[in-house]
Amino acid sequence: MIPESPNMLEHIPEDFKYWRKYQQEKIAEILDHISNGKKIIVLNAPTGAGKSLYNISVGSILNSLNENNNAFVLTSTKMLQNQYSDEFPEVRVIKGRANYPCKSWDWLYNLRKKEDAKKGKITEEYKPKTCEDCYKIAKNTKCNFEGVCEYKLAKKEALESTFACMNMAYFILAVPNEEVGFENRTLCIIDEAHNIEDTLMNHYTIEITKKRVENLRKSLNEQKEVKFPKEKWNGILSVNLYFKDIINYAVDAAFENIYDGEAELLKFLKKTVYSDITIILDKPLVSKDIYFMKVKNQKNLVNMSNLERKQKLISYSKMFLPSNYIDLSESETTRFMDSIEKYQKRLKNAINLFDDLYKIEEIQESGEMGAKWIPTHVEKNYGKNVGTYLEKIILKPIDVKDLKEELFDQADFYILSSATLSKQHMKDLGFNEKDYAVVSVPASFPVKNRPLKVITEFNMNYENLNKKDYFKKTVEKLDIILNNHENERGIIHVSSNKLMNDIFKTSVHKNRMIKVTSNGNLIDGIESIDSGLYYHEKKNNSVLISPSLHTGVDFKDDKARFQIIFKVPFLAGDEQVSARRRKDQNWYFGKAVTQMIQSYGRTTRSVDDYSVTYILDKRALHYLKNDNFTPDWVKEAVIKYDTVEDALEDNISEK
Repeated sequence: MIPESPNMLEHIPEDFKYWRKYQQEKIAEILDHISNGKKIIVLNAPTGAGKSLYNISVGSILNSLNENNNAFVLTSTKMLQNQYSDEFPEVRVIKGRANYPCKSWDWLYNLRKKEDAKKGKITEEYKPKTCEDCYKIAKNTKCNFEGVCEYKLAKKEALESTFACMNMAYFILAVPNEEVGFENRTLCIIDEAHNIEDTLMNHYTIEITKKRVENLRKSLNEQKEVKFPKEKWNGILSVNLYFKDIINYAVDAAFENIYDGEAELLKFLKKTVYSDITIILDKPLVSKDIYFMKVKNQKNLVNMSNLERKQKLISYSKMFLPSNYIDLSESETTRFMDSIEKYQKRLKNAINLFDDLYKIEEIQESGEMGAKWIPTHVEKNYGKNVGTYLEKIILKPIDVKDLKEELFDQADFYILSSATLSKQHMKDLGFNEKDYAVVSVPASFPVKNRPLKVITEFNMNYENLNKKDYFKKTVEKLDIILNNHENERGIIHVSSNKLMNDIFKTSVHKNRMIKVTSNGNLIDGIESIDSGLYYHEKKNNSVLISPSLHTGVDFKDDKARFQIIFKVPFLAGDEQVSARRRKDQNWYFGKAVTQMIQSYGRTTRSVDDYSVTYILDKRALHYLKNDNFTPDWVKEAVIKYDTVEDALEDNISEK
């Protein structure tokens, strides 16, 4: 139990000169819930309320009571990670290897070059730029710059810190893995917690592409130089050959036989893979279950030392080899291991792919296929002379209610912090209302400075937007809004690249518009987010139009005095979305409302800031008034208008 809270002013970071309204009161409320043993606290705080200060202050107070009370801070973007470390010096950020430059490459390359020269080989030209690149090709060579490796130093600092900050995806992969070194902590802070479900969904999605399988098959079919005595080598089922045969059968099953249903994959794997390996070995395997268990466990080989790997492979080989071929000498074992080492990357790729296939089989055997997991087939048309072929299979869980343990078993207490975390979000994660406490922070920004004007003139459903005259009329009304804000910067939020391009072509204000997507495509005149923001600030009346600006970017002050949400951003439907929508319509609606609220929060970032948001889709009004979807600070700003002209007549300062 936590004793009476100490003076919280002692724990406010130095750069913050004073508490904002409600902060001290709400921090005390969070601590009371922790003191009463409530594991999960939902912190609903509007844009600009200072959620990061709430989060770090709670962690600092807990640490002041016991120095072992440390915390994880999880975010959804690198930008937010950097914001935490910039504002709070005690926060230490750890990112994936690809975010750190490699310092050892010249040394490593020269070392490999010398080793290869002794064998009469030419070293491949690699040009890694990051620690991730180096890690992939370094294999088991000890890094000579380990003491100055930026990734390892960042990881060490995070391990030893009061606040270890990382993104959710890294956390799910790394923290439950004992080898990484993180231990459970007292507190886990999840910022932008409305993204939890999407992060878990991405983590557990299985994707098997034709290109991935066929590239692997090609590499495994390549000849390798082996100098074993012929009479012994001919009887050895090498690890490479073993996986090659599995992949050959898997690709046939996955892209030829299972088009009419995933059940065929299960039957095919069981029948062909097991029976063929039995024939190759000329003796029966111990059992199907042991066979699959041994294969699955071999993924641990890539993390072992050379000696450990040799011993483990020799142990495994007794299961796969005829008895008269298991007594290899030490020198033969070394050559055998050198051969395996040469193909370590291919072996790892094969293991990862087989592991995905194994997961599919486990899902089918559990009876959850179709009930809890949804397969999606992606086809590609190669032209009338070739035909249409299956390109990939994507297997998604229908929801993540039973898949959240790796996220919620690593700390004693959790603060889920967001401006848009609703009852529906918590239901989607499998929590009942009694499972968590809610701390709600009222908005401190005046409503008159942030009106949310919903205009009921148009129903932007699929059928209407496909009517040429109807769509033209909606863009004409959008242009009227742009005329009204002719000397101000703004944003138009759209739901797809197609809609962005269609509006751009139709609008009379295309000369003001900057098309932006997360990746950009200069051929089509589309900027990346970074370049779009750069050009946006160069012009005093530019308008960004994008499907990608609803989160992660702030437009304070005159960076955007108005924004337009063109339509309710419902999810595009694939098989998983359709199945989930049939199971729970509110999930589908809740996703759209969350994105609208995130868009709304891009502007009016301080007490003195102001902006106006227009929504041109009448359907938004119903969803934004729903208590299950929408927080009070948003509902109080919603104003209904019959026409665009009515909304423009109501001046922002009058509300």
